[in-house]
Amino acid sequence: FGGYDPVGVARGKAVESLPQFWTIHEKRLYLFASETSRTAFVASPEGFANSAQRRWPKLRMELAQ
Repeated sequence: FGGYDPVGVARGKAVESLPQFWTIHEKRLYLFASETSRTAFVASPEGFANSAQRRWPKLRMELAQ
């Protein structure tokens, strides 16, 4: 997600991630803005990953403007 926190992206917000907060899910590296965000993602990785995938194209277009 271009260096943005997938939990934020899933919620429709572009929140920059920090390299010290990360996890790997289904062979993909995810970076997070905080430990709280990483914990939320790990509790429901499919839900957050799917929601972020759906919202990312629109959010990316908004960031490009």
